[in-house]
Amino acid sequence: MNLTIDEILDSVEKLDLIEQEMIIDIAQKRLNLKRRNEIISDVKQSRIDYKKGKVKSGSSKDFMRDLLK
Repeated sequence: MNLTIDEILDSVEKLDLIEQEMIIDIAQKRLNLKRRNEIISDVKQSRIDYKKGKVKSGSSKDFMRDLLK
């Protein structure tokens, strides 16, 4: 069953304030965990790329020069 955002919000509005606050808190914590996991995944991939020599280093001027090539 796929609910629309409006349907979800309507359902949440039927809850009392404490339950609404709990939903907000739980959703925020889950979102933070998801973001944290994405960052961890990005760091792991960056380390793999670095070990494979796919990462360049240099100054910001070097970076801009490479972009303009």
